[in-house]
Amino acid sequence: MIKFFRKIRQNLLSEGKTRKYFKYAFGEIVLVVIGILIALAINNWNSNRLLRNSAYQNIRALNKNIEDDINQLQNSKSYMDSVIIYSNKLNMTFQKRSKVNEKTIFYLLELLLERNITINTNTFETLNRNGEFIALDKNLQNQIIAYYYSIERVKERENISNGFIQRNYEPYLLKNYNYAIMNKANPWETVQDYLKNDSRYSRIISDSIFLEDNYLESLVFARYFQIKSQKESYEKALYEGNKLKEKLKGEIGKFSSK
Repeated sequence: MIKFFRKIRQNLLSEGKTRKYFKYAFGEIVLVVIGILIALAINNWNSNRLLRNSAYQNIRALNKNIEDDINQLQNSKSYMDSVIIYSNKLNMTFQKRSKVNEKTIFYLLELLLERNITINTNTFETLNRNGEFIALDKNLQNQIIAYYYSIERVKERENISNGFIQRNYEPYLLKNYNYAIMNKANPWETVQDYLKNDSRYSRIISDSIFLEDNYLESLVFARYFQIKSQKESYEKALYEGNKLKEKLKGEIGKFSSK
């Protein structure tokens, strides 16, 4: 084809038809440019098709990640609801000067438990790495960012709570109330199983010692505040997660209909 066009140009020049030559040369250039544009358009269309298919798969994977996150967040939020009740009961024990019993030990131990959710960010990172994130609907981008921002706040609250347990609450209990923890009256199955053959005398917490322990009361109150803040962070992440899940559901529907 190139030889064919070249032959036409040569004939026009040999015949002295310079004006026609330039017109023809210009037309040939236009045809070449149009051909390049068509090729680029086809290449872009194919690239966009591949990008759309990849984005579709990643959005489906992201939706599954969010579903798993929501289950974890809901379980953690429900656990916080219970621990708030336990910390309240401990606070009331101090304030009302109530007697110490087996439940008191149980409440103290429940405040020992750390909470960590495990978030899978692989799909989100893949979207960013592949350049697909910026190709998503702007509103969807904002919702994804808002969700993962709320997750960062969750991890911050968990780190604060867990750090306080490790540095303050747990060491104090083990130092001052170890006899209550390693006690057959302890309702934890692990402890009961460990002590099932222990014939030693079991001590119980003295009401006077416990109720006058102002430092322990301050630790319990601090745990109460931390637990409430932790619960609020779970609720915020659940709100953002459910909103994002609905948006992703709609986007998956759009992809499926194309």
